[in-house]
This record gives sequence, structure tokens and C-alpha cells, in this order.
Amino acid sequence: MHDDGDMKKRKTGMGIICAGTLLTVLAGCQKNGILPESKDGQESIDIRESTDVWESMSSQESTDVQISNHTHESPGVWESTDSQSPDQNDSDGRAALEVIVPKLPKEGFKLEDFVAEGWVLLDRVELDFNGDGFSDYVAVQQVEKDREIEEQNQGTHRIFPRILFAVAGDGEGKYHLDFQDENLIRCWSEGGVFGDPYLPLTAEGSSFSTHAFGGSGWKWSEDYTYTYSEGTWIQTLSVDSYGYGEYITSYREDNWETGVGVRKERSSEFDDMEKNWEKEEEADWDIVYEISLDKPLTLAQSGKRSHLLTYRINDWGVSRVERMEGIEIPPDKIRYPGYYFLMEYRDEDGIFYSFPEAESGKNYLAFYRWEDNVLSILAEEEREIGQVEYYQGKVYYALEGTKLYRMNLDGTEKEILFDYDALEKNTQEYKALYYEISGSEIIIQMYLGHCPHPYFRMNIDGSGLHEIGQVPNTSA
Repeated sequence: MHDDGDMKKRKTGMGIICAGTLLTVLAGCQKNGILPESKDGQESIDIRESTDVWESMSSQESTDVQISNHTHESPGVWESTDSQSPDQNDSDGRAALEVIVPKLPKEGFKLEDFVAEGWVLLDRVELDFNGDGFSDYVAVQQVEKDREIEEQNQGTHRIFPRILFAVAGDGEGKYHLDFQDENLIRCWSEGGVFGDPYLPLTAEGSSFSTHAFGGSGWKWSEDYTYTYSEGTWIQTLSVDSYGYGEYITSYREDNWETGVGVRKERSSEFDDMEKNWEKEEEADWDIVYEISLDKPLTLAQSGKRSHLLTYRINDWGVSRVERMEGIEIPPDKIRYPGYYFLMEYRDEDGIFYSFPEAESGKNYLAFYRWEDNVLSILAEEEREIGQVEYYQGKVYYALEGTKLYRMNLDGTEKEILFDYDALEKNTQEYKALYYEISGSEIIIQMYLGHCPHPYFRMNIDGSGLHEIGQVPNTSA
């Protein structure tokens, strides 16, 4: 049997399955920053003396910090007082991480001029993406393999992401850098047991596509297309699949040129799969449905939302910590952001993640903002917090495996949009809720052990709830 743990792992992000040996070297150190402030309905923790959370193994000095309670006219404002040397490892004992991403030159006379010292071209495609009649290139570069292996053998914990970049020819013998991004291409160690997941770039007209494939018995694939339009790269097509061998159990396609997303699902239980091995692919899906897509993302936004992003960040510097009203977590129990939070939501504004506090047994939802490095503790719950999303100014998260909550970014106006237990009395011990928001609608998938998994559709405010099918489809 393919168990529900595997299904849960798939639904929380196929990239998590395939991090491979990368997870053995990633880590974070807790060090923090400055900027005291107290706001109505919030409590602030002032963290002084140190400037970042993650520290390079090559650093020669570290700034000491200790957080303690301190009385102010505004209650609950915490600031540092004394000093104490922090451990170089984080609370889970993982060593510090240094991500190496060279800044590429702005111009050159040939494509190789944009390759950093100690790096090599992995791939390239030639096209005329800006339509000026001159050859342009989209390419991928990576660090020399011998250097990366040597770094690992020396235990330096340096990571070298592959860099996707584009250069435009000007017709006068020069090329100009159009973009570089380190979040969209998987490294050789991010393919799982299968090995290096990288597949060659393809290009047509003003578009190029990236491709990846990996896993072990259960395999996944990713095919993403970006198109140059009015001076900006936008994502126009994405196709993700997951399945056992060549048998696909989950297919997801988003086509922003048509504005329609297609979802196809069928049972991942081996007994069910064996019944359908020889059937036509289109004939045996348990559920097929469409969703309306929101505005397409730019390539830069896609990079900020990539599940690879948290493996590509050196500095998680926290300038201030805010607790929303009613949240009582002590400052020394807060877990700061880092790669090990696998349930997070990422975008160009920041990152959401949840963490447990063992002593109290409570769970917390946090938001880390890129702009000013402020960490906000948004919610405190008695049960484990599941999938988190941020959509149209509202925060959504699953709770207890059966409920979907929505609230404002400051923690106010919290409400339950969906409660499976209020719909049916299901006695299954294992329950998990997963959802997708797009086009002002929410699709909810309920996993119920080895029972059929129902799918629901509703408006973004929770109205119009109705069941649209189940996996496996026992009525077929």
C-alpha cells in the first residue's frame, strides 16, 4: 500500500520529497538584529547587537546576544540586556550554511563572459526573445563539480545553486545581462534517489522552458515555460506530474494564456492502480476539474515563490519580533526562520511558517517580512498548524486536519471557512486537509486514511460549498 504519509508529503510540495543529500548540509544559527517598536495590539521583542540569523562557517566572529524581559510603559516589549555566546549550530544541531551565488557581469562580448570564475555552462538555448532581430541566449551555469565535491569533503557546508540567466545581443558585438535567478533550477543533489534531476532547456519564439524529473519508485516531473512580453518575463505555462513509475496519479497544468488550470487525480493505492495499468490514460482519472487562474507571475515572482527558495538564503536576519494580541510565547521559545520549516508559504513579500513549542504543547504561525526583516507571531493554536497560504490580503491555514481558518495579517477577524467534522462524522483516525486557492475559489481535498478522499469546492468566503468528487471514484 502507498500510505497516507507519502500522499501528505506529495501534497505539501513535490520538491520536499527530492531534496536528497542537500538536507544533510543545510542549517541555521540563531542571531538577531535591531529596531525596537511597540504597536497597538502587538508586543515587540527588541533584539540588539547582532545582525543576522544565519552564519557562514568561514565567519571569524559572532556577536553575543541574550533576550530577557524588560519593563516599558507599553506592556510586553522585550529587549536584549546582557550577552551570551550562541552556539554555532541551531537547536537541532545542524551546522551553518553558506550559499554561494556570484553576481554576474552586466555585459560581455560572448556568452562565456557571463560565467563566473570557477563555474561552467551547463546548458544554453539560442532565441530572439525581445524580437529585435539579434540572437539572445537563455542559459544555466553551475559550479565546477570537482570544486563542489571538494567543498563537501572539507565539511565547509557551502551550497552552490545553479544559476538561470539570459543575455540579449545588441547587434554591435555585445551582450547585456537580462536577468539571473538562483531559485528556479534544481541542483544535482535535489533529484532524490534518481540522481541529478536536470533536463535540458527548450525554447520557441520568445519563450523558454525549464524541465526536471526525479524521485525513486514514486517519480515527479516539472515543466515550466516563461515568455518575454513587453520587457518582462512572465510564467505562461506550468505542468507538474507525480506517479509510480510511468503511471501518473496526479497531474496539474496551469495555462495562463487561456487563464485555465486543469487538475487530474486518481488513486495512489496499489490495488487501485493495478486495475488501471492497461486502460487509456484519459479514461481512468477519478476526478478531473478546472480552476480559473489569477494574473500570471513574473519570473522574479516565480523565483520568490519557489519551494527551492528556502535552500538559497544566507541571511535570515531578524530586526524585530512582534506578537499579535493574546499570544504569550516567551521570547526564548520562538523558532526563527530557516530551511527546516517545510510547511511554509513564500512570496515576494515574505515567508509564512509554523512551529511547535514543546513545553506548552502549543503551535504558532509566524510571518517573516523581507522588506524590514520583522518576524510576526500571528496565531497560537492548541493543535498542529497545517498548510499556510496568503491570498488577496488574507492568511489561510489548516488546523486539526479538518478545519480551514482565515484571518487578517495582523491576526484579527479570525474565522472558520470549512470544518469537515461539522459535515460528517468520519471515524477515521487519520485526517488531513489540503487546499488550493485561485480565481477567488477554494478547492479542498480531505484525506481520510484508506477511505475515499472527497474533494470540495467553495467561494473564497466559504459560501457555495459543494462536493465535486472523490478519489478513488467508487461510483464509476
